[in-house]
Amino acid sequence: FEINATGSWKSPYSGAVYPAGWEVRVPALDLVLVVTPLQADQELNLTYTYWEGAVSIEGTYQGQAVNGNGYIEMTGYAGSFAGEF
Repeated sequence: FEINATGSWKSPYSGAVYPAGWEVRVPALDLVLVVTPLQADQELNLTYTYWEGAVSIEGTYQGQAVNGNGYIEMTGYAGSFAGEF
């Protein structure tokens, strides 16, 4: 499989730059998906800062249109897991 970022988002709070959108390809399944965050700013600053949130999914599977919703969590973009207080 292949995953390529299609954009990025820079947090005005932490300064972290997160991937924001992806193209997912699974050639063996003839599957191509475009994953898009429902909103860019889904960063959380809890014990450590990370991005998690809802995404929409569109694409094709064996030539047929597919779509759905999903959830992505990304850690490690805003520094270590030691946290910032």
